[in-house]
Amino acid sequence: MGKDGQSRRPGATLSLIQKVRGTRDFFGADEALFARVESAALAAFRRYGIRQVRTPIFEETSLFTRSIGEETDIVSKEMYTFADRKGRSLSLRPEGTAPVVRFLIEEKIQITDTLKVFYLGPMFRYDRPQAGRYRQFHQFGIEYFGAASAAADAEVIAVGRSLLAKLGIESRTRLLLNSVGCPACRPAYMEKLQSFLRARSAELCEDCRGRIDANPLRCLDCKREACAKTYEESPKISSTLCDACRRHDETLKELLADAGIAFAAADRLVRGLDYYVRTVFEFVTSDLGAQDAVIAGGRYDGLVKSLGGPDVPATGFAGGIERLIELLKLNAPASDAQVSAGDVYLVSADSPELRRKAFRLTERLRSEGFSSVLPLLDGKSFKSQFRAADKSGARAVVILGEAESEKGCVSVKNMSSGEQVEIAEPDLPRLLETMGVPRS
Repeated sequence: MGKDGQSRRPGATLSLIQKVRGTRDFFGADEALFARVESAALAAFRRYGIRQVRTPIFEETSLFTRSIGEETDIVSKEMYTFADRKGRSLSLRPEGTAPVVRFLIEEKIQITDTLKVFYLGPMFRYDRPQAGRYRQFHQFGIEYFGAASAAADAEVIAVGRSLLAKLGIESRTRLLLNSVGCPACRPAYMEKLQSFLRARSAELCEDCRGRIDANPLRCLDCKREACAKTYEESPKISSTLCDACRRHDETLKELLADAGIAFAAADRLVRGLDYYVRTVFEFVTSDLGAQDAVIAGGRYDGLVKSLGGPDVPATGFAGGIERLIELLKLNAPASDAQVSAGDVYLVSADSPELRRKAFRLTERLRSEGFSSVLPLLDGKSFKSQFRAADKSGARAVVILGEAESEKGCVSVKNMSSGEQVEIAEPDLPRLLETMGVPRS
């Protein structure tokens, strides 16, 4: 009987269980880049006084059908939806904003000024896997509640720019900006757009033809080349903006210019979710092919009210960790992708006494904040340990042999310069610091 409770024939081979299509594992260089993106996001968010909220990875399905829109591809085609044991319809979260709004309403969070929160974690959409797009993917996002001003939109965009700058890839992206109007002025544009789409429907893909009546704005988000070419001649939403939307858009552009944030007006830029009003934006790159948006968002003033909460204005963005990892791979120096198991690698003679001494020394270094590695297998020669140390990416190798032990010393090799010195054991932390080995 196997561990899984199933009987096995003598000599039978277990079949290999592989990861589910559309998911991926992160280890080594990829995991290090994942952590780098997370760290940059956390640093940028702290700089702007944004606090974290952690929401469940599944919610009642109605949360997403009401917020995202039943006619969107996400709800109609891509959500992972299932019934629990009581028959309730639940869905793995396909995006992060709706769960944050649900939290805000359910916990009756009082907003007296601007509430700034961020989330970070896995999202799920059943979509065709391709480069930069997975069925389980990871996003970070920020949400500002309570401020209707263009200044809130400008700060949200500045946070995104700050994050990209911290990752060193700001120069590989462009900021695209548009206004999609509000409930007062958008209907006039929708009439113009629908008339255009009906007249040119023969040139559109099947998906776009199906959206003409149900969700015409979503057509402009189509990535198919033929459709995109047709939409170059579609009406511009800027021609139908009301005075309030136009002032909001102009003020935002002035604030961005004042902050030195370059942008390009993109008259046909829309977002794939129904709740956006006025400002929409994307940081895009030409390095990743069709999946070109790495951070995207905008304003969604009516969403909180539509889900049963107060009439609270809101704005924010989301960013894809996998896409940023791919962008970093393409643009970071090869050395940046190397992964070190530890900054300090301990090498010792193979005797019980010195192995124990090396263990104590390693724990001391760790307690003082140095990332340290000690080989755990007995019987390894100095040569094999040095070979492993060289492959580990460590900054320094600490050598504890019979001669060093008798003198109460250790030898330390700087792996960058190749220089090796002997030093009294108590002075080791100070020497490591002068070599540039960081404390965590």
